[in-house]
Amino acid sequence: MLYSLDLYSTQKEQIDSFFKSFYNNKLDFSNYWNYSIHKNNNQVLHLYKRRTKNPIDFIVLLGVLVDNSNKFDINTWLSLDNDTYINITSENIDLIIKYIYERFPY
Repeated sequence: MLYSLDLYSTQKEQIDSFFKSFYNNKLDFSNYWNYSIHKNNNQVLHLYKRRTKNPIDFIVLLGVLVDNSNKFDINTWLSLDNDTYINITSENIDLIIKYIYERFPY
C-alpha cells in the first residue's frame, strides 16, 4: 500500500516558498511531489501530493510544516488507510507522529 501526504493552499507561492526553505533550494522538489490544481467554489486550490511505502518518511516534514504554520498558509492531510485522511494540526501532530512510529516501527 502507498501512503500519501497532501499539501493544499489557495496560493501556489506559499507551498513553493515552504519547499524552498525546507529543501534549502538544493533539490528540485517537483521530482518528489505531484502537483495539480483543483477549483472549488470559485477558489483555486493548489495541491502537492507525495506517496510512499514508508510513512516514516513524512515525519520530519510534518513537524516542520506544523512548526511553520504561522508563516505559511498550507493545509496538510495524511492518509494511512484507504480513503481516510487526517488533517495535521499543531494540536494533533505529537499523537500522529507517535502513532506512525507505533504502527510502522521499521
